[in-house]
Amino acid sequence: MKKSLVLLATVAFALVMLYSCNNGATSENSESTSPLVKGQWTLNFFGEITTYQFNDDMSGKFISSKNEDSYDFTYETTADSIFFTNVADKSVKRYAYTFINDDKLRFNYPGHNMVYDREARK
Repeated sequence: MKKSLVLLATVAFALVMLYSCNNGATSENSESTSPLVKGQWTLNFFGEITTYQFNDDMSGKFISSKNEDSYDFTYETTADSIFFTNVADKSVKRYAYTFINDDKLRFNYPGHNMVYDREARK
């Protein structure tokens, strides 16, 4: 009986340790591997300024100077695509994306190939 309790306590301790190690690694990896959330991404296209703000909780905001249009979104990424879900109407948009360097983000979608610059979050 005593050996059973010691074994059970050891297994419980090991599970707690594995869980805490995994949690720490996951949150560190998501912050360090997602350059999207470092600042905001802005494009000035003939005077029309559009900005994407990404948060590390997979939410964000789109802001456009055209008609003062803005909306909140959630996002998911794959190796080469980003999926935006508009919070208000639940519409989904998919863009292919690539990082040109740490300060440039290219969105590719039908008819457009736009490069956004990283800037400090306002």
